[in-house]
Amino acid sequence: MSFQERRAKFAALLESLYLCLFALILAFSFLKITSFNIPWQMVTRTGEGKISLFSKIFLEQPYYAMQVVIVLRLLIQETYDWKRMLTAAIVLGSGYYLWSQNDSSRIILFLVLMLGAWKISYRRIIQVFLVVVGILFLVTFVCGATGVFEDYTYIKSEEVIRHSYGIVAPTNFGAMVFFLMLFWWYLRREKTTYWEAASALLMAGGLQWKCNARCSSALLTVMAVLMAGMRYWYQNKERKFLPMLADVLVLSPIFVAAGSILLTINYKNTEFWLKLNELLSNRLQLGRKGLDVFRLKPYGQYIRMFSNAEGIGERYYFYIDSFYIQLALMYGLVILGAVLLILLVIGCKAKRQEDWILLWMIGLAAVHGIIEPHVIELPYCPLALALLADLDHRPGM
Repeated sequence: MSFQERRAKFAALLESLYLCLFALILAFSFLKITSFNIPWQMVTRTGEGKISLFSKIFLEQPYYAMQVVIVLRLLIQETYDWKRMLTAAIVLGSGYYLWSQNDSSRIILFLVLMLGAWKISYRRIIQVFLVVVGILFLVTFVCGATGVFEDYTYIKSEEVIRHSYGIVAPTNFGAMVFFLMLFWWYLRREKTTYWEAASALLMAGGLQWKCNARCSSALLTVMAVLMAGMRYWYQNKERKFLPMLADVLVLSPIFVAAGSILLTINYKNTEFWLKLNELLSNRLQLGRKGLDVFRLKPYGQYIRMFSNAEGIGERYYFYIDSFYIQLALMYGLVILGAVLLILLVIGCKAKRQEDWILLWMIGLAAVHGIIEPHVIELPYCPLALALLADLDHRPGM
């Protein structure tokens, strides 16, 4: 076996090892937002309460095993792509600087996962995501629905009972369904059928009926229409690419972030703003409360939030659900700008490849962030991993 053959074999092994570590971290992250009574502290903490060595290697920051894989994958390239390596170095340097300023585990997690995804097919990453999260989600749903463990029901009014089926909250359950369907659409692409679009529509109705998750239900309905529309577009032999619409989708996270922040800043206790706030599920009022109490800082600050999960009642409820306001207040304006830049770069790559599905995914995820903060939460949405991954434009599965 020649040196190049051994190098290619080792490179394939490292890619598979990255995907295995990604699956392990993904499963760990998902199970922490469920009702499964798993004594994680026995594995992840020492007797003094510090992070255990095992956890540091595989499950929590600084993710030593993943860092070793990243270094080895960069060293054994067949031909060194200096442009990509410079990009990776910029991402690494910027990410570690932001982590040193904010000390958030989410920053270091996405940093190592983005660097590890370098030149790996994004399709393979999403396949792992759907297999791991999809299976665990179905098991959680069945256990929650059949009473194996607590369902986590919430009473919105005397007539509305919201089910979460073993996930931490009904809106989180709805978001999980929404993002799983979104990434399923990414894999299926032009092979998506009208039956799959109809299934998304049925899921939207089920979420609204059982969970009262309005945001995810509405966007699932929009997704169902887009799935059917893109199916028809792919079958049309004279289909045309629309650059202006693509530009809007590429810039949608920036537009939505600016709109959300401006609306929150200008929120007043008047009839118009109260109706708009009600339409947006009190996101404007809660965001404005956060802005009144805490200042916007470059690198964020610790904010103790109280949700319905604590059972403290509506009087003391304070949870900043808006992705953009939460990111600006808790992680800082610099990190908000970095996240928007990542989404912009991914959108530009999708436009260059005329990848309509990925463009619609960016737009739908951006709108979802107005109500819920899951755009860069790993168990829900690994969209950011597309930054350095290989966005191969092969036919759908």
